[in-house]
Amino acid sequence: MIRASRHPDTSRRSVAARALVATAFVLLACGPEGGDSTVSDGSMASAVSDANVPRLELEEDLRIGSLDGPEEETFTSIGLVAVAVAPSDDVHVFDSRDRSIRVFAADGTHRYTYGGRGEGPGAFQIVSAIAVGPDSVIVFDGRLYHVFDIEGQFIDARAYEGPADERRIPIGSAAWTERGWLVTERVRPVYGNGPRGAGVVRGPFNQTTHARVFDPATGSFGPPFATAVHPDEFLVGEIGFLRMAMLSPPVETAISTDGSVFISHSGDYEVEEWHPDGSRGPGVTRRIERIPVTDEDMEAEIRRNVEEFEARGALQGESKLAYDMWRNDIRGLGHVDFRPIIGYLIADQGGRLLVHRADMDPDPFESGDASDWDVFDSGGGLVGRFTAAPGIRMYAYDHPFVYGTVRDEVDVVYLVRWRIAEPG
Repeated sequence: MIRASRHPDTSRRSVAARALVATAFVLLACGPEGGDSTVSDGSMASAVSDANVPRLELEEDLRIGSLDGPEEETFTSIGLVAVAVAPSDDVHVFDSRDRSIRVFAADGTHRYTYGGRGEGPGAFQIVSAIAVGPDSVIVFDGRLYHVFDIEGQFIDARAYEGPADERRIPIGSAAWTERGWLVTERVRPVYGNGPRGAGVVRGPFNQTTHARVFDPATGSFGPPFATAVHPDEFLVGEIGFLRMAMLSPPVETAISTDGSVFISHSGDYEVEEWHPDGSRGPGVTRRIERIPVTDEDMEAEIRRNVEEFEARGALQGESKLAYDMWRNDIRGLGHVDFRPIIGYLIADQGGRLLVHRADMDPDPFESGDASDWDVFDSGGGLVGRFTAAPGIRMYAYDHPFVYGTVRDEVDVVYLVRWRIAEPG
């Protein structure tokens, strides 16, 4: 079922796919609600209170999805690498269940489908990022990247490798931009098994995020023009469980098609903006009250994870013994002092930003809660905030539109385009 746009002006240009790579046993923060604005050391400062941020609304503009309609309109699972908006305004939607990418025109009409599950050239296994340019599409798939023309015809597939002293994790985000194809990637040091024995702590073991220029003709990456080190990571336990930033500020990235790369990597409300020539943009800096992470918060998060894995039957036999050791090691390492403020970043083609407020709800997509998103202009100025209803996942920003997914009461998945508007 396709619900047609109620607004004729749907001509916008961007590539803004937010990629999230889920890792087993990653523990996210829980805690109290946010409050008034202060500087990071806790002292009061003149800043806009959260209570006075202008309110914005989401107006549904287009919905694509069906329970029993055509196959191209039936989504089984729109993945975390879900949506990329082409310069032509076509929308590329990745279905992570069958590994296909379906392309829809701005009015919701299905144009074509490419890719699919498989091991051969042009077929996908572990898609981590999609970048759409005027003439071609690049799909990053594990250690491979596939190149298609703009009509979905396969052109080439190549492998890429990281430096000998680093283990490259699949590309986190990618985009065609005015300054070339840009990617962000995470790498981690190569490590051995180390000494055995219950409760061994081998850390620290910090991952690093790099922003680079990518050349699809050769598969080569330029030198990093922006770098962020992930905080508070350790190898723990007998078989090397990696505690990834539990209750710590995550490193989030977004790429705008004007050639800006945005990186958040602090417990404060701060987003850096970098360009491939090494120059800096205005980014975003706000003064927000920090919310403490208590021992009770950490214990509640451990209990939540135990319940989640037990419900999936993942904590049985040796797995349960191993997790018990990991849990003790995690307690021994402690936790950071404050909850992260920024959860996710999504950029549009002109350098505008959507910022998920993790301090208001750290993981609304999993909890089913509503999520709060701040909207910033290209100069780093706060435009306002909207609240996405429970169950909505956000993927792409194409000002004034934002793309996401919802599920109905019978678990049908819909791709939805909303317009960001002032109330009334």
